[in-house]
Amino acid sequence: MSKCKAHQKTATKTVILRTLLVGVAVLTVAVAPAQGTNSDALAKARRCKQMFEDEEAIKAYTEYLTAHPDDEKVRAERAEELRNEARLDECMSDYKVLMKSKNSNIASSAATDLGKLYQKKKNYSEAIKTFKIARSLGVSTLLTEISDCARLSGDNETALQISNEVIKAGQVFDGRIRRANTYLAMNKPKLALEDSTFLVNMQLKAIAATDKESRQIYSEKKKLVIALEARQKCYEALKEPKLAAQDRAAITSVQREAYNEMPFLIKEKH
Repeated sequence: MSKCKAHQKTATKTVILRTLLVGVAVLTVAVAPAQGTNSDALAKARRCKQMFEDEEAIKAYTEYLTAHPDDEKVRAERAEELRNEARLDECMSDYKVLMKSKNSNIASSAATDLGKLYQKKKNYSEAIKTFKIARSLGVSTLLTEISDCARLSGDNETALQISNEVIKAGQVFDGRIRRANTYLAMNKPKLALEDSTFLVNMQLKAIAATDKESRQIYSEKKKLVIALEARQKCYEALKEPKLAAQDRAAITSVQREAYNEMPFLIKEKH
């Protein structure tokens, strides 16, 4: 009887062990395809991205992120694709998630991009808040964007203050053109004229000192057009139609010169 019982116990243990092994095998088979599928989804997403197949890339990224919601790098990649497809609300949702990242580089980059989308959607108050968050996370720029948003939202005093900060930081053109536009918004065309005329003269000097065969000449002429446009508005506000007309003619001339130089620039780029 004791031998029989011992044999039965051994047989029972064998059955249990085999059952466990079968269970593990089943789990392995069940899990392995899922892991492979996730890996395949990410590979497909990046392949579609390279082929500019944005919609297919978004689908594949979403499939991957469903299984790996904490993968911040991939979420940032999906946000870029969503932005390319003008799916801004979804893109902004991804940026809001990334802003909570413990990685300051990821968080600050997301805050910067989210602020620019708010600005694009003309939600200037949220744009300013988000730009300030980005700066608190280490971004040293964005003052020009904050100044623009303040002016466009009607907060001219803040726009003026920040444009002065930009000038003090050494960004003379960016600061003074924004200050000129703010003065115009405040109905102070004489003060705006001082800034815009200063910038016109500054750009004429920069163009004279720049190699006509360089790429930089196009950038300098573009700035000159911006300064001339601001000054034209000043003359119009001051009821000086002849001077405004002169600046309009100058703008057309500079734009024509820049257009003629573009083929060279494109050729040099390649």
